[in-house]
Amino acid sequence: MNDKTKIRVVHGINERYFDNIAGKTVGQVAKALREIFNIPEEADALIGGEKVSDDRILQEGESLEFLRPWGVKGGQELYTEDEILQLIGADGYEAMLRMGIKPKQHEAITLEDLAKYYQCKADPSLTPERIAPIKVDRNKCTITINKITFPIEPVFAAFVQCILDAKGEIRSTSDIKTAYPEIIDNRLDTIIKRFLITHESGIGQYIQSVSKKGYRLVVPKKA
Repeated sequence: MNDKTKIRVVHGINERYFDNIAGKTVGQVAKALREIFNIPEEADALIGGEKVSDDRILQEGESLEFLRPWGVKGGQELYTEDEILQLIGADGYEAMLRMGIKPKQHEAITLEDLAKYYQCKADPSLTPERIAPIKVDRNKCTITINKITFPIEPVFAAFVQCILDAKGEIRSTSDIKTAYPEIIDNRLDTIIKRFLITHESGIGQYIQSVSKKGYRLVVPKKA
């Protein structure tokens, strides 16, 4: 089993890939690794830089990070330089600065910036400016781009979620329909050309058709 199917788990300087935790919840993994990874009870869990709940089910190829909320100011969790050094070490902090992630408020790093660091570390091709500003809520049938939320049909939300989960990799028609059976009776090229290209959210500009191989998410240099 390669690293693309394993699940990466990180807490501070502790990092490891697991091939037997897909299908388990975040809470179950946190409990199992609490002592080994020194994960505090109050730690936040993030997948793809976004906070997730304990009942979130893990999928192959995902990256799960646990972050301790050191402090909160103005509604944001903040990390001082000393706290960042404890979490990711001096080399990690220097790498963060090279990525352009620097202290903003009260000479501290925000949780959002720390999440960006972990995303860039997991995928070196990313920069903070190239992380997709896209979120899909399939329960509410909404899509959020650049912090603006729009309604979206369930079948379109399923398609977008699938290519979001791929994190820039190509997903074939077969891959997409296997992951989301509810769109099995829909032609994907029709979904894109007739509906997503003209969707008010602008999601169509992020979707690229790659010859006959499938589809992937392409993030503009500046969102």
